[in-house]
Amino acid sequence: MTSKRENPDMKEHIGRLLRGAQVDAGLGQEAARDAQRVASGEISEAKFYEKYHGAYLKEFGIDLRPESSRSGKDELMSKSFFKDSISRRTLFKVAGASAAVLALNMWLGRRALAATRDDIPRVTPVQYGMVIDLEKCDGCLTCVAACKGHNSLDEAVYWLHIISYTDSNRPEVNLLPRFCNHCSNAPCIKVCPVGARFKRDDGLVLIDYDRCIGCRYCMTACPYGVNYFQWTDPAYPLNIEPVSRGRRVAGRPEEGIMSKCDFCPERQDAAGAKGTTICQLTCPHNVIHFGDLNDPQSEPNRYLEQKRKEKGYISTFGLREEFGTKPNVIYIGQQPSANARLAPLPKSYESMGWIAERKEVLGGPQPWFMKALGVKENGPVH
Repeated sequence: MTSKRENPDMKEHIGRLLRGAQVDAGLGQEAARDAQRVASGEISEAKFYEKYHGAYLKEFGIDLRPESSRSGKDELMSKSFFKDSISRRTLFKVAGASAAVLALNMWLGRRALAATRDDIPRVTPVQYGMVIDLEKCDGCLTCVAACKGHNSLDEAVYWLHIISYTDSNRPEVNLLPRFCNHCSNAPCIKVCPVGARFKRDDGLVLIDYDRCIGCRYCMTACPYGVNYFQWTDPAYPLNIEPVSRGRRVAGRPEEGIMSKCDFCPERQDAAGAKGTTICQLTCPHNVIHFGDLNDPQSEPNRYLEQKRKEKGYISTFGLREEFGTKPNVIYIGQQPSANARLAPLPKSYESMGWIAERKEVLGGPQPWFMKALGVKENGPVH
């Protein structure tokens, strides 16, 4: 039987995405598969690092994956890079001319940072996350609209997506808001060759836009289908401050850079806004509860306790926990089964003036985001 990490349809689609990036598609697919094996505990971080270190240096001229900082190889990689390891040819090939110049200038201006990049903690002092009450969601799309507007997202780009489906013994429409899970054990971080994908001490998994070279390896490693690649110049001006803690990590990026749901990092570092997200604030039905999951007195944990007292028992789940990612979005409700099928939303994306399905160039057709449930449009993903 084909494993979940080796679904033929998904493998073909991922290969198509990576071929468009003009990077080694085979390396990206293989590294993504093994990064998920690391997350599930099948292989060690050290073995994963050693297995691909040479291939990463050959393809990218640098290897700043997390294990590098624990294995004493930072100095080696710093020297390797500054001996012209990342060439202009490589950066232009991967990210396009404008991103190439930006990335090259960034690297040349941050030599110390290349040698002392953030370690990737599995357990952080604060772990921002969400509790989502599926019993209250009616698919109004208010949260989606707020996220799109706040982050100036282009057409067919939805960092927050409402998945609508039917399921075994539940023929009625079921709704599930899908976010980035800001995993405690994120495979996407493990494959990034330049350390652009990182986890902060507040638990947010973010993208440093000044480091990202657009190789899209993070897209292949994510079990949830939450990543987007900015293929063209953005259509709308950015209306928020993109810098948080000295890094450009908020709002949608420029051409050639990856993006995804970021839990509003600019708000987490702003007086009066900390502990809130735009989607949470605008939800009219009290579906989204955001806060520090490590704190028993945080808003999401208090909400869970309140629901347990009201109902006596509640069912909770995280998406695709079998991957060992330790997702930090907790759902209250019945977990989708492998028999789930896409169904029309109560309120259509078209009624909002949006394009309903992802365009191929933005990350694939609509079933791509069903990866989050482990199913696809016409049947389960095996």
